[in-house]
Amino acid sequence: MSAVSALHRQLAGPLIRATLHTTGVLSARLLVQAAILLVLARMLGPAGFGGLAGLLSLAAFLGTLATFGTHLVLVRDLARDPNRRASVLPVVLGTTSFCGSLLLLAYMGAYFALLHRLELGLPTVLCIGIAEVVVQPLLSVSAAERLAAGRVARSQLLRMIPMPLQLATAVGLWRAGMGGQLRFYAVGHLVATLIALAVAVALQAAPWPSPRQWRLLGAAGWKDNSGFAFQALTASGPTELDKALAPRLLPLAMAGVYTVASRVNGALVIPVASLMIAALPRLFRESGDGLPQPALLRRMFGGSLLYGLAAATVVWLVAPIADVLFGTGFAGLSSAVRWFVIVMPALCLRMVAVNILMAVGHPWLRVGIELGGVALMVCLALLLASRGGVHGMVNAVVFAETSMALAAWSLILSCYRRTGRV
Repeated sequence: MSAVSALHRQLAGPLIRATLHTTGVLSARLLVQAAILLVLARMLGPAGFGGLAGLLSLAAFLGTLATFGTHLVLVRDLARDPNRRASVLPVVLGTTSFCGSLLLLAYMGAYFALLHRLELGLPTVLCIGIAEVVVQPLLSVSAAERLAAGRVARSQLLRMIPMPLQLATAVGLWRAGMGGQLRFYAVGHLVATLIALAVAVALQAAPWPSPRQWRLLGAAGWKDNSGFAFQALTASGPTELDKALAPRLLPLAMAGVYTVASRVNGALVIPVASLMIAALPRLFRESGDGLPQPALLRRMFGGSLLYGLAAATVVWLVAPIADVLFGTGFAGLSSAVRWFVIVMPALCLRMVAVNILMAVGHPWLRVGIELGGVALMVCLALLLASRGGVHGMVNAVVFAETSMALAAWSLILSCYRRTGRV
């Protein structure tokens, strides 16, 4: 028994410590995000905020494809052999910059096709697009290097650098009461992201190769990376696409209420996100020799389910505070926040399961599950939003997240049953 306990401590200790450290960083990130959310919502009102949130979600959704999955390959390869950096990193950087440029054009086309009625102005749209589709993916590459080296909390700290500057921009504009705040905020958003990238590159233990050394994936590389690339895109679909659709399907003021409620509940899954970020290098290493230990997966399943239930209970109890914080302009916000808690257990379970599938060498299974979930969410949103408003949108997300969680964990259980390890 003592030997088993020692093994349990050896396996769980580093993962728990990394999870706690990462949770601390992400909790600080949550506080800054909450402050940005509150200031922008107060400054722009529900209609203006709903429009900006839709634009940001569209940009974030497309930006996840900019690396074409190469940042995950970087984590996998450097976690297994750090000496591969010189051969892998130039391909990651070249591919990310190339794809980001193409996706910026796709983002502009999607805005004019889907969200043109928001009338946000070309400078606003362009600044947000460059920041989220071109610059932010390069920052993700820098963070991926730290993650591969086991510096999990530090990797997330890098991704947090733009946020205090974005908060300062929002607070300054709000206090100054300037006209055209949205345009000025978009410029500040871009400048903050550029500063964050410059700081991240300057803090690298080893310098990045010069842009002249950057190169694209080879023909085989595009094919091999496609699974990682599309899983990155579909992974952001359940969390971003609904907010990009909300200004299209709902009145702008109602879309603002929906987005705030979604962000409030989504922020509470930070410890689960921390767990998966901390576990990813280990899952990649163990999957090189087969499936990870079943005990690790059982702890992940049980912990994420219990946390999702506990977080939903807390949010239900404190939801009325949202009406006080955001003001009378966001009528019905506390009701929307409470309605959203239904999805939290399924969201936590889905986040864990799909990352496990990716790490053990089944990225296309993850793509299929999340693509199906996104398609289900979009179809249900088109049917329910016009009838149920905010609650209709929430119901679409609940059905989609629950379906994805059930499908992903069923596939994981099937993999273990085939090997006789359950």
